[in-house]
Amino acid sequence: YKISLMTRLLLRLVYTTISIVLRILPDQVMHFILKSNKDIPKVDQKVVARNVEGITELFRVSLRQGAPGLLADLRRCFGTHAEVENIVRYHYADESKDDLPEIYIHHGKMDVNVPFCHGQHMHENIFHKKSKLISFEHHGHFSLIAEESETYVKSVMI
Repeated sequence: YKISLMTRLLLRLVYTTISIVLRILPDQVMHFILKSNKDIPKVDQKVVARNVEGITELFRVSLRQGAPGLLADLRRCFGTHAEVENIVRYHYADESKDDLPEIYIHHGKMDVNVPFCHGQHMHENIFHKKSKLISFEHHGHFSLIAEESETYVKSVMI
């Protein structure tokens, strides 16, 4: 996909501004985002309320790369070309390859950050028989990580 020069400059200005604000006031911005997000399921709201400091620190660390990194991440997320998906598909498309590890996809059905259909898509269209989709009916994005991490660890232990 192509982005016009004016759009690139505008995006760079927006992301640079966001990056500066987040570097100056990361805690305040993250606290505001976490406390004002009423669209996430109650189960996630409870986990976020208990872990605001930790999530804020993760957010701060993820932004250390600055505006160029943020812009690159957004291009990957919202672009029409998924590089990573194509690379993984290349390796997993040949079902005769038995040296590839089985992939476990853990996904909460109440996840509004990354909808459940994303996990289904990965399972059905990318990894095929080399994956196992493990769904959690009553979990969202944050609650799955916070409350089911042992389930994840047990599933990948050899």
